[in-house]
Amino acid sequence: MQNEDKPSIQKEQPKKPKWLRKLEQESWQAELIISGLAIYGALQFPDYIEYLANWSITFFQPENYMFLYLFFIYLFCASTFLIICFVVHFVMRAVWIGLLGLNYVFPKGINYDFEQYSPLFMKKLQEKFPNNHEDILRLEKACSAMFGIATSLMMIMLTININIAIIFGLKTLLESFVSKTVLEILGIGILVLIFAVSALMYFLNLKRFHQNEKVQNWYFKISQGFNKFNYHFLYYPITRISFLFITNSSIKKFTFTMFGVFFAAGILTTMQMVNSNLILMVNEDAVFREYNRVDKMISTHYDANLDGSTKLFSATIPSEKISDDLLRVFVPVFRNEKVQMDSLCGVWQKNENLNDGENRKNKRERWRDCAQKYHQFYVNDSLYTSELVHYEHPNQGEDGVLTYLPTEKFKSGKNILRIEKVKKDGSVYRTITIPFWF
Repeated sequence: MQNEDKPSIQKEQPKKPKWLRKLEQESWQAELIISGLAIYGALQFPDYIEYLANWSITFFQPENYMFLYLFFIYLFCASTFLIICFVVHFVMRAVWIGLLGLNYVFPKGINYDFEQYSPLFMKKLQEKFPNNHEDILRLEKACSAMFGIATSLMMIMLTININIAIIFGLKTLLESFVSKTVLEILGIGILVLIFAVSALMYFLNLKRFHQNEKVQNWYFKISQGFNKFNYHFLYYPITRISFLFITNSSIKKFTFTMFGVFFAAGILTTMQMVNSNLILMVNEDAVFREYNRVDKMISTHYDANLDGSTKLFSATIPSEKISDDLLRVFVPVFRNEKVQMDSLCGVWQKNENLNDGENRKNKRERWRDCAQKYHQFYVNDSLYTSELVHYEHPNQGEDGVLTYLPTEKFKSGKNILRIEKVKKDGSVYRTITIPFWF
């Protein structure tokens, strides 16, 4: 039974201490410094994200590419969103400082007795822009609100990144003990549980249950437990800031503002993704199919086109046109190919009877011998046998193998170089195709 006299939960607010009022008045100085540093840092994010994505392609197994693809899309969106929020705050705060400065220079405000305009025009101007300094106060509050939004979003995105990293780490760890099917079922189960808890919280917060103390106690416990699970060590600041906005903002105005920011972030994110290598993560064999084309000359296949700005994911030869007696071929070997090479040649074991230097020498020799078995070179379907050496490409220090193929049997005109990386059972793990003219 509902109480007829609903008690008010809004208690009389304590008077703000002097030190807090002073901090509020001077907070814009710290905001500008933090916002400037945040803009500088956020502008570096896309380059670091692209570097991390390139590294992930070579480090993780191809079956993880789709997961990584979605993760890096999120990272690009998050970095763009932060850049927009902090830039908007910085511009708004700069305008606010400009208004303060002009208010100091012209303390009386707009001169409505200026004779250059008609009295009627100046009267309407006064109605629209009165000298009551309300615009400065509104802009000051808007600046602080935008800074709060940007800061809370930064914390939320940080916790989401941590959660994704934890999930990916657990997935990688469990792959050694649990089948892929079980992991997929477990992942779907977790998603269903999260959806169910979210739906339950929405249901418990319906107005019909607002006066039911038992339901509301459960709703509070579930919602705060869910927030602690999501935000962990940043639970308190994120929750407090979120409810500051939720309980004091116009939902329509807030939604409209966020929609505009998200729309701008979406456009900028799309532009960043088009210029990145995320397309190589869209599925397990995307990076393999991209560089196995006989109908297309890919610029990064030729050393003459490289300037160090693009990561190598495929083999290279000197140029599109070859006229020397030997064809120089570099083939990168990704870190994730260790699984294939260990399967082909066996896992290297340290010899306890040898010192560290001799073991390192044996390990390098074993790797080179295995790379020799792992790679096969064809020109126009003719197999070429050539000695390989371990090589670090000067483009971005890509690790791989280098060899030289004799050109005496090449045909005049278009030729096709085909490089195959073979598995233990003789099947082909990856094929790289490079057309050239001789």
